[in-house]
Amino acid sequence: MFHLYGFILSLGVVAFYWLIEFSPFFKKQKRIYSNYFFLLLLLVLIFGRLYHLLSSSNYYFHHPSEIVSFWHGGMSIIGSLIGLIIGLGTIARREKISFSALADPIFLFLPLFQALGRLANLYNHELLDKPTSLPWGIYLPPSQRPAEYLEFKYFHPLPLYELLLDLILFFFLLHQAKRNHLQPPGQLTGWYFLFYGLIRLVCQPFRGRLNNFYLFNLNLNIVFFFFFIIFGFLLIISARMKYASFKDNQIGW
Repeated sequence: MFHLYGFILSLGVVAFYWLIEFSPFFKKQKRIYSNYFFLLLLLVLIFGRLYHLLSSSNYYFHHPSEIVSFWHGGMSIIGSLIGLIIGLGTIARREKISFSALADPIFLFLPLFQALGRLANLYNHELLDKPTSLPWGIYLPPSQRPAEYLEFKYFHPLPLYELLLDLILFFFLLHQAKRNHLQPPGQLTGWYFLFYGLIRLVCQPFRGRLNNFYLFNLNLNIVFFFFFIIFGFLLIISARMKYASFKDNQIGW
């Protein structure tokens, strides 16, 4: 049976590997990216799936056979980002290079592939949580509607909102990379986390309770989004301070 969701995600993996092989942005550390590609992919998939399983534990407790059916959907970008950060940090330490130098090319292109993921969500009718009377609302049959909104027919296409915002973020990062070719390492990664955290906070009102992760009535998704924003801001400040110090030393020499 053909699963478009799995096909789209597989297409993204192949495309990312192609970028590593042929994009000039990956040229400096091409050997490292190629050698550790599948390790990073494994960490992204494991942590992405694990976070999703934890956030939807009640559903999977009653449907245990769905735990391994990732082709039906169910990957958390929060978990995937945690896995990616852990992987990049481990590789940077092992190869004795800076985390920022490794991370920048990956986070430059990541919004493009997140947009692909949202396309898969749209196909699966995932994240359609809040009803709307707007003309671009998506019709859901009664069997797919949230229990509290059974009387409504049309719902906000949240994956489409995030897809468009992810594309805007990608073109912004690409513009920054081309305009500031000698920009301090870490700045692109910082911009990514800062703006992606903001994107998710802006889109948060369109998510229902079932698509959030609550612990002791605390929405952990929102906690992570604020963490991303702070993390991105600190990366940008740190990158600029290091770059300014480097320029001062060059001038002094």
